Formats: sequence, structure tokens, C-alpha cells
Amino acid sequence: MGPTTTPASRPVGHRVRELAVVPLLLSVVVGLTGCGDQERPSEPPEAEQPAGWQPWRTSFHGGGADDGPAGEENRCVAGTAAASREHDAAPQPSRGTAASRLNCDGTGFRDETLRVRDGAHLPKSAEPDRSSDFARRDGLAFTVEMKESEVERGALDSVHTVRALDAETRGTRWSHDVRSTAVRDGDTVVGDEATRVTNRPEDGDYEDWTARSAPGGDVVGWDARTGEERWRISTPEDEWCAPTKVADRAFVTCRDEEFQGDRVTWYRWEGEGDPELRRFYRHEEAESDDTLPVGIDDGDLLFLPAEGNGFPPDRRFGDLVRVDPQSGERARQHLPSKAIGTGATPYLVGGKLYFARELTDHRTRLVVVGAEDGEQRWQATTSLKYASAPAVAARRDEVYLADPAGRLVAFDGESGAKRWQTTRTPARDGGTDPGEMEARSSVTLAADVLVVAAGDTVFSVSPDDPEAKPESEHRVKTG
Repeated sequence: MGPTTTPASRPVGHRVRELAVVPLLLSVVVGLTGCGDQERPSEPPEAEQPAGWQPWRTSFHGGGADDGPAGEENRCVAGTAAASREHDAAPQPSRGTAASRLNCDGTGFRDETLRVRDGAHLPKSAEPDRSSDFARRDGLAFTVEMKESEVERGALDSVHTVRALDAETRGTRWSHDVRSTAVRDGDTVVGDEATRVTNRPEDGDYEDWTARSAPGGDVVGWDARTGEERWRISTPEDEWCAPTKVADRAFVTCRDEEFQGDRVTWYRWEGEGDPELRRFYRHEEAESDDTLPVGIDDGDLLFLPAEGNGFPPDRRFGDLVRVDPQSGERARQHLPSKAIGTGATPYLVGGKLYFARELTDHRTRLVVVGAEDGEQRWQATTSLKYASAPAVAARRDEVYLADPAGRLVAFDGESGAKRWQTTRTPARDGGTDPGEMEARSSVTLAADVLVVAAGDTVFSVSPDDPEAKPESEHRVKTG
């Protein structure tokens, strides 16, 4: 829930000159002023290694300290073309995707494209950074930008602008002002209407400032290709409402306070030309605003009400709430909270919730529960320290983690038993040290190929022979 399209749900202050907004790990946990647009299938596709694939390693050198990942992890995003950065309401583990290219960030490099088959580097064309794109469709890229130039001139009428750009040239096809965010819903881009900024600094100093906007404003749908308005929906005049994307579904969420405070109300919309909001869920008082939407399972929207302060390391999850977006019917299931513990990050895939928790010695414990009943399936602890988010291969029924140097461990998806663990450290620079606030490694599934981004290096391995040495080596100069 990463920001991407400024999905900062609980702003505590930002510098308005920083146009590239960092994707927050849990971008829609509380504020729900919108989230990036990521469309994911309900189940991972069946996948095999791409034709001609061979183990490879590609490293980057020459980049500066500011050229690394914008988020909390090195990462690669798989896609059939240079991938855009898209984020769900809650973080999601990588799943097997048929892909020919990877778009990667790491130590000293950002937004570099590699070929899945052999790790060959594909040079950038003369275009700006694509990391703020929240969706792509039909040759267009969609992004939300903060209106920096208007701020500097002291003429701020709205805070953000949603733009449709030519995916190749990055030329603007159309744009509209929005209050905070936009998402893509099929062939429609949905945004919250810009409302009056209520707290302009009297001294004109916008350097360290968080915008506050008046409540109300419509939710508007624009044709994704032309930008023409298709419809608009009135929202409560005393609430702050915005489109919110969870998995492949778009909703509208409204709250009584702009950033923090009272409970959140969820709506779906119905109708084509003149849609109407249909309320289906309001956070119960005990849930408050610290309730995380983790995804959709069998048509139901899944929420995890947070106990504690709502953020790691003190956040705890005691229950799982399932809500039918059509009927509003809900079911609450108790989780094995003692096993999950505090500070766990949840991931939903394939009907299971994976809770990853870092222990005091920096090892990672995975607790897996069924999304249908909330009952524990298994738990396992890896000896790897500062492990990545999990990657889940449904076809092989395996779960993978990587450490900052690129070592891998695989668990059986059914029992949690360890299947294998590598000992090589493929990162040329030795990887990063997350204990010093460096970005963590990541594991991405490109079909049946494991791709790891660790330090200044991206490499691939086969789960059938994870210790095999790379057959193709590349060293790329950046900067």
C-alpha cells in the first residue's frame, strides 16, 4: 500500500519540492485517501521458465547515493514491457508472472530494464523516471504529481494533478487537478475532485508543509484515453472521500477527518452514465482507522483491524474481517494472534495470509493462516537475517525469502518445511545493511525464474538448481 501515485494516507509532513513521492509500505492502512492501481489476478498463473533462459547476474556501478530505490527495498517488477510501479492497499508477495522484461531498483541504480531470459541490460530511452506511474494501458502511462511550480509561485489552488502520458514520449495527453489521488478502473481513471486548500502558510514558506484541503468535492471518472468526463458522484460535504483500489477492485472511502481520526466508510458505485454510491461497510468503533484492507478473497474484501498503535513494531492483528461488497454482510474470525505476535506484515495470496515478523535477532518468522477460516496452517523461522518479503510460487507450492546478500531459502507451501537454502552471496557489493536503514533485498517470480535484487546486483536462479553459477554475466555502468 506502495506510495507511485502519492498514496500517502497519513501524512505527517512533506517537503513539497520532492515530486517523487515515496511509496509507503502500508499506504492505505489508515488515511485511505487513495492508493496506487495494481490489477492482479485472484490466482497466480501457471508458468514455466522462458525459452532460452539461463542463470544470469547483472550488477551496476557508478551510481550515486541518491540513485537507489525510492522505497524500503531493492526491487524488480516483472512485465511484458518496461513495467510500471503499482501498489495495492497492502503489500503483496511476488507471484509467478509470464514476463519478458524486468524493471529494477537497487544500490546506485533505479528504473533499469533487464531481459528475463539472460539478464541483458536494455538502455533507457530519453525519458523521465517512470517510478511514479500508477498504471499503464493502451500506450498510456498514468501518474499523479504534486503541483510544485504553483507552490513556489504561491498560487496553489490544488495540491495534485493526474496526468495521462504517452508511454514512450512521456508527452501529456490530458490532465486534471485532484485533491489527493487517482486510480484506474478498467478504461476509466477515477480521482477525487480538487477542493480548496485551507492552510496556506501566511509567510509563503512551503518548504516543510502538509497541505490540508476542504472536505466535500465529487469523485470523478474520466475516459482513460481522452480525459473526457464520463461521470461524477457527489460525496458527503463534511467528509473527505477518495477512490481506493484493493487488488483489482475500485471503491470510494470516506472519513470524518482528512488524515487521522474517526472511522472509515466504504462505498461501491453502481450504474454507468450516472452512478450512485452504495455504502456497504463502516469500520466498527473498535476497529477505528487502524484497519488494513489486505485484498480480495473469493469475492470478499478482507480487513485486518490493528491493535496497538497501528504501525510496526507495536501493531497486532487479533481478528480477520470478511465483507461482501454487494450485501455488506460481514464475518469475523479470530486469528492465532499469539503465534503472529506484534509487528507482523501481512501478505495475501492464493487464499492464504502470510504474516512476516522480524524477531529480535533479525531472523524472520512466517505464520500462514487460511483466509477462509483464519486458522493457522503452519509457521517457520528462517536463519536468514533481514529477510525480504516472501514470494509465493503456487505452481511449485513454494515460498521464498532472500537476505541482503542474496542468499535464498525455500519453504514447502503446504507444510512450511524447509526445502532448500543457498549459501552463495551473489551481490557484488556484499548487499546492504538494513540495520543501517538501507533497502532490503527482494525476490520476484518471473514465470518459474527467481529474480533477486540485492545490493548493486540483480540475478536469477532456478528453484530446481538454486546454487547453479550464472552462465551470463553483465556489468553495467550508470551515472
